[in-house]
Amino acid sequence: MLIDILNSNNFGSYNRTVAQIFGLNAAVYCSELLNVYKKAQIKNKLVDNNYFKVDRKWMFKMTTLSIEEQLVIDQNLMKLSIISKHEDDPDVINFDFNKLVSIAICDDDNTLEKISRKVKIKSPKGVKDSKRTRMIFILMPLI
Repeated sequence: MLIDILNSNNFGSYNRTVAQIFGLNAAVYCSELLNVYKKAQIKNKLVDNNYFKVDRKWMFKMTTLSIEEQLVIDQNLMKLSIISKHEDDPDVINFDFNKLVSIAICDDDNTLEKISRKVKIKSPKGVKDSKRTRMIFILMPLI
């Protein structure tokens, strides 16, 4: 039914404070990482008790962020030690939720401004939209 398209299973949420600091895409991505972590923890699928596997295609489906955009956000979060990647697999991530919360509740405007500048998302150079679109269709099954 048409009502199923608009039901709450098709909604996502994000933290506004995180969005103000890191940007909307990063806030949505962090929110979904939290969901993946919770599922991995419940299903006892954590790697080395702290890491969890990120399925990039699933993340695209849930956030509409391309793999390229996800990796750029990963790099920015790694700059602040919010996430770290497992040495064996770059898609196995440790998310330091305490670090993210400490940044989100920070009251110092200068610190937040420095953080925002440090993680400002820039478009990757040399990637044209047509090539990017072609890559997405190659890497992702049609949804």
